[in-house]
Amino acid sequence: MIGTGSLAIAAMPVLLQATNEVQKEVLEELKPELLFSKQSNKQYLIVRLYDENGIETEYKGYVPFKAPRNRETWEVKGSTVKNNVPFTFAECKGGENTIKFFGITDEEGAVFYQGELDADLLIVNGLTPKFGRKDITITED
Repeated sequence: MIGTGSLAIAAMPVLLQATNEVQKEVLEELKPELLFSKQSNKQYLIVRLYDENGIETEYKGYVPFKAPRNRETWEVKGSTVKNNVPFTFAECKGGENTIKFFGITDEEGAVFYQGELDADLLIVNGLTPKFGRKDITITED
């Protein structure tokens, strides 16, 4: 994230074990090669910013970033995923918030991955939060 250095996390899907057919289907979709591609039945993954209490930020002007599920946006190599393009959020138009975490969710808000920034980022009026190209690295164990 700009102003905080690069971001690298080790993340795992929220759902770890399948106990029925529905969960098995969900786990199948969470494989990186599917989750970050157009093969999924949903068009976007949503990148969200969270404060030190794990609550989604509420600075004035904030909108979660909609990241298309395609190879231009995401680089998938085995169990490692990186963002191929910068993710730029809306400029802060007022208020103040300290960002400590980020998450990658589906369009309904179900969390697939979450991680802590290398350093907290103070969002103030006029600041535009941004993850630079390849700032996000997700590695599944």
